[in-house]
Amino acid sequence: MRYGFCTVSCMRITRSALLQNLRVFTFAAHALSFKAAAQALCLTPSAVSHRIKDLETDLGIRLFERRTRAVVLTADAAALLAEIDPHLGALERAVQGVAARARATATAHPVGLESRSPWATAPSNAQAPVVGTPRRAKVVGAVAPVGCES
Repeated sequence: MRYGFCTVSCMRITRSALLQNLRVFTFAAHALSFKAAAQALCLTPSAVSHRIKDLETDLGIRLFERRTRAVVLTADAAALLAEIDPHLGALERAVQGVAARARATATAHPVGLESRSPWATAPSNAQAPVVGTPRRAKVVGAVAPVGCES
């Protein structure tokens, strides 16, 4: 059975989870430490280890040789890192660029709460909104992600 571009057998991992696991892998591979990767990503070392294990299972290869206090990249992992590292970097730069443009646009054209008022453009004979109708205020600008505390 097929769903979109993929068969059911390869649907075990979602695209989003795969990208997250690859990102965790690149941090761990560069640091050669699950603990350092965990600190950089605001995760626990156990979470990093689980994501790496999930990625190894999905790819069908071992990525790290686990030692007592260290991890070492396998040859397959080094090849994978060389292939994906530039692409993940390009994706991160693209997302940062889009976010920066969105913040610049929001700053250049701020939208205040008053423009969301039901009375802002209502004609003089308009009826009042029904009591109990939920209204949400529009947030002005973008909210920066909050880093984790060490």
